[in-house]
Amino acid sequence: MPTPARRLSYLGVLAPPSIGRPRRADAWNLRYGADVGIILTVDSLPGDVDPAAYDAALSASGAGPPIVWLPHESVPALARRGALRALDAYVKRDRYDLKAFMPCALQPAYGLDGHLYALPETVDAGQLYFNRQHLLDAGIDFRRAGFDFERPNSHWEGLRRAALDLMLGRQLREIVPWHPSADGAPLEVWGWANGGGWLTADGRRATFTRDENVAALSWLVTQASELGGVDRSLTPALPAVATSGSDIDPLGGHPFLDGRTTLWFDSGRFVSTMMWVRPEFPIGYVESPRRTERSPLVTWARSGGYALRPGAPDALWPALRFFVTEDAAIVDAAAEATQAPQAGPLLPGTAGPPLRPQPGKYQWYPPFTGQLRVDKFLASRYRTEAKIPDEGRDHALEQLRHARPRERCLTPDRVWPLLREARLAALRGTPPREALEIAQQAAQRALDEAGRGTR
Repeated sequence: MPTPARRLSYLGVLAPPSIGRPRRADAWNLRYGADVGIILTVDSLPGDVDPAAYDAALSASGAGPPIVWLPHESVPALARRGALRALDAYVKRDRYDLKAFMPCALQPAYGLDGHLYALPETVDAGQLYFNRQHLLDAGIDFRRAGFDFERPNSHWEGLRRAALDLMLGRQLREIVPWHPSADGAPLEVWGWANGGGWLTADGRRATFTRDENVAALSWLVTQASELGGVDRSLTPALPAVATSGSDIDPLGGHPFLDGRTTLWFDSGRFVSTMMWVRPEFPIGYVESPRRTERSPLVTWARSGGYALRPGAPDALWPALRFFVTEDAAIVDAAAEATQAPQAGPLLPGTAGPPLRPQPGKYQWYPPFTGQLRVDKFLASRYRTEAKIPDEGRDHALEQLRHARPRERCLTPDRVWPLLREARLAALRGTPPREALEIAQQAAQRALDEAGRGTR
């Protein structure tokens, strides 16, 4: 008698919309779906990809998709509330090698209880970009200034001196050297670089007013003053950090790409974003500045990946593992890099289709997976053959070695914006310690409420 066909279960993956993630599901279905009895479909998550959006989506979906992609900042709150399933038992049973992941990608996937709740798919870090032509016009040797990525000597005082030299350049009087208020180098990084920190290890207490943090914010205020005052620092509508490496990122009127600023802090994805509109841009890059020449290097990291919902069948653990394999990453990258042009203008007021990458001519870099071996392979395969941008992408990968995620927090959507508010308040004239005290009090209230509101 013929063997009865296995009954298939169709289960969903809740994730932000992309071309590549459905291809990962297709690859799983083709290779393993029939044998395991599970066919995966990707359900797009509406709205912005932030902790508040995920919290709302998971609360509303009830018994929805059993696999969810989420930013790792959401893990502590969701895990504490019982909205995620711990993965430790699966890892131990299969002797799954977590050492394949870089610490900055994997660490945020743990809850405050010490259990692992997600596997990383993407991770990014920050670095400092500069306009080589601006430095040349101002008579600044970027290597002597410490901006040589091969022999970096980037530190706070070097950044300050370069900014002052740019201010003195006769041809560059209308150009802002850099913006102490921009989000590419958040206040968290300046505090870390100065030996500070923002939350206790258990995530229950805000430590915004540590002396190291106050000193870091005071330094930023001094820089704003030396660069021509608060008005220049608080230029409105500064673009957000690049996240997609495509025309989805803010491009129109970008002050760095337009030549209105010389130094720009952003993510590693910014190199790819630039290639969409300004592949000829005279870009340079270097690590985030250290506090002093002898201080350790530190920059920020943001990561995200896949988690299981409570009640998810054990058979989905292999699917979760597959979604973060090298094969899945290759399938994803190939789908993204060979997509056809889409209708619609690239920028407001311009005509023609967006500059989509085409087969055989890649102008797009896959996001970092947080697995060094995988990322090195993808970096070798997806090149533009333009030396400086390709090396900039490689340099961004190196920064993951020094990247630090934000401290684990039960309510990141309420706590971390307070640091941005404190920085802007200080730049507008509030004494730095007072600005941080106000933010700390609000953060502590939010942490206390989050602690009471969860089990």
